[in-house]
Order: sequence, then structure tokens, then C-alpha cells
Amino acid sequence: MTATKLTIENITKKFAKVTAVDGVNLAVKPGEFMVLLGPSGCGKTTLLRLIAGLEKPDGGTIRFDDRVANDMLPKARNVAMVFQDFALYPHMTIFDNMRLPMKNLGFQKDKIKEKILWAAKLLEIDDLLNRIPAQLSGGQKQRAAIGRAIVREPKIFLLDEPLANLDAQLRMKMRVELKELQRKLQVTTVYVTHDQVEAMSMGHRIAVMKSGKIRQIGRGKDLYYHPADKFVAGFIGAPSMNFFEGELSEKGGKFTVDVGDFTFPLPDEMAHMAVKKMRESKLILGIRPEDIHVNALKGSVGARVESVEPLGTETLLHLKFNRHSAVVRVSAKKEYSVGKKVNIAFDEDAIHLFDGKSEEILV
Repeated sequence: MTATKLTIENITKKFAKVTAVDGVNLAVKPGEFMVLLGPSGCGKTTLLRLIAGLEKPDGGTIRFDDRVANDMLPKARNVAMVFQDFALYPHMTIFDNMRLPMKNLGFQKDKIKEKILWAAKLLEIDDLLNRIPAQLSGGQKQRAAIGRAIVREPKIFLLDEPLANLDAQLRMKMRVELKELQRKLQVTTVYVTHDQVEAMSMGHRIAVMKSGKIRQIGRGKDLYYHPADKFVAGFIGAPSMNFFEGELSEKGGKFTVDVGDFTFPLPDEMAHMAVKKMRESKLILGIRPEDIHVNALKGSVGARVESVEPLGTETLLHLKFNRHSAVVRVSAKKEYSVGKKVNIAFDEDAIHLFDGKSEEILV
């Protein structure tokens, strides 16, 4: 089956006075694994339900290839959706759970059995088909729900937080399995999550949402190293990017950012790029935990270790200045104690500057 292109143009959805989806534009390539990422209440599940036909848009257009889908019934769209709670019928066997959507769509009996056995073998649940959901583990239930979705040969595969109820180890395993399954099936997929690790590890591209709008679309690597604004920079990455509010000043042709706790000299090229885009002198300096060097001599700034978070191969240091705080990623081979004073330096090539008012990226 040829993969479907999904095009969303200026889609809006309101519930009473709340705008859940606000003028969203998104193009999902045929066979692409697109992730909708954002905090709770950002509109990502509503957007998924609009694609499925479970909600009707107040404005805009949804297209499957060149066909407008706005007024198409959910059944006619031929999309399959997997929910967070699996939504398996508790009184039916796994075989019957997988058979029901195919039966409703008019598949022939022989074709139904063939597809179920194919999907069950692919998902390694072929020995569980005669069990009911209560007799399955969380991971087995998830596989059964995915199997029920793929047997109907959907044009688009929609997944709404499908791993949220699994434990951490199983979630990691299922991430790998889902990604590999999508690669084999080559079906256009839209995956909703609030977990940026899931998004970064699974998606071909990620659409980061906030307050009903898409803030940035791109590969995980692009979002991490080239965020469009402070929100994306802070949402992508664990731990989050460190931010320091400051003011740009110039003296003798040299620019510095004064954040109160310290003054940071900007490289000339970075400063000139920022000045061209700035609306006012206030800006936000951002730097990721791995780009702060502890006990550095050059350009060092004093800080105090507030807490130490060992994570095996690495350690997170929570540092305190006077007004600001920061998280730094260091090697676990080095020992740090709470209350210890340290000197830090920023990697100049890894600095991000955001406009103090709009919070859009400057450099």
C-alpha cells in the first residue's frame, strides 16, 4: 500500500472560549514518523483527534494526499488510533479484539485470520491470541492494541501517549520496537507525547507545541542545537538548558552581557548578530548543562554546589550563584560535595542568546 501524505493547513479548534488548536500548519511526508511534542494542555491530542475525525475543526483544512478530509467520517478516513489506556475489550480474546475492526470494515474471513496471524507474529504475541486482556502484562496489552490497529491496513497510524502507562524499562524497549515496526510498515505515523526522550529517539521529525501553536518543526538534533525560541530550548533536553536574564552593554566596541551575578563577554561576531535582531537591550543567555566547564581557569565565575545528583556514568551538579542557579553535567569520576565553591566557564561556541521580550532566538 502506498504511504499517505498528511497536510494540515491553518487548522483551528475551540472549546467554548478556549482555543485548543490555533492556526496549525503541518505537512507529514508519506511514510514519515512525525512526533507532536509538548506539555499537557498544549493541543497535541486535540490535533490528533482532528486528524482521526473524532473532532471537527472550526477552521482550516485537513488533506490525505489531495483529498480534503474535513467532512469525512472517521470510518471513511481509514486511520488507526492507539490510545494510552490500550482500549481493549476486556471480555474478548486478543484474537477477537484484533478481528473486530476488520469485521466492521468488511474484510473477508480468510483475510482477517491471515492478517491477524501476520501481525501477531510480527509483534510476538502469536501465542497470546486466545487470552483475554486481564491475562496479559502491560507490554503485551500494548502490542495487542498496536496489532489491532495495523491489521486494518490504515492510511495513517495515530498514537496518543501509547507508552505512558508502562514502566521505564519496558517503555525503553517498546520505543525501539515501535520505531522498528513503523520502519517495516512504512505507514505515515503521527505520535503524541510529552516525553522529549521519546520524541528525540523515535521521530523522523518533531513538532513542538505550546498553547495550541506549533513553535518549531525539525529533526531532534536541529531542535536541540538550533532552537527557535526559549520555550523549545527549555523543553528539549534533559536537564533543561540553563537561562540567565541579562542586559547587553557596549564599551569600546566590546559587548558584554550583565546578568547581575556576573558579566559575560560576548564574541564579536555573536554580539553583532544579536544587535541586528534585538528590539531592546534586555536578553536571555542560554547554555546547556554539558557546555559549562567546572573548575575552569579562563573566564571563570564563582558558584556554590547546592546539591549533587549522581546518575551512574555522569553527575549533575546543581549550582547556586546569588540570583541565578544552574545545572551542570560532569563526569562521575570527579567528586563534588555540597557547599563546595567552584569556578565555572561557558563554552563560547555553545552560547544561545534570546530576545528578552519575545524570547525568540537571536544567535
